[in-house]
Amino acid sequence: MSHHTRRMDDNGLAGEGKGSVLLVDDDPHILKVGCKAIRQIGFEAREASSLSEAVEVLTSHRRISLVISDVQMPGGSGVELLSKMEGDSDWSSIPIALMTGGPLSDLPAGVLVLV
Repeated sequence: MSHHTRRMDDNGLAGEGKGSVLLVDDDPHILKVGCKAIRQIGFEAREASSLSEAVEVLTSHRRISLVISDVQMPGGSGVELLSKMEGDSDWSSIPIALMTGGPLSDLPAGVLVLV
């Protein structure tokens, strides 16, 4: 009997249908560069420039595999998005990472942070 192992390679998750990564940031340059990097590793890239846009994308696209969100944005923070996702049964299983150049002490304990 052969043993198959899933592994992460340069093209994303080997042998699995690719999902989408939602990148949330109010900086258009970060969205452009980040989405390009996400596509280069084989995932679809979705983008949102605000908390309300992120909620719209989460509502309309069911194959979101990961959310990466800036912490500080006008109109709602990444921490607020994290809270909304944790409180929604459809979204609570989606991993989320927060990006910040600000103080880490302002963030909830245990959250994945990209500095």
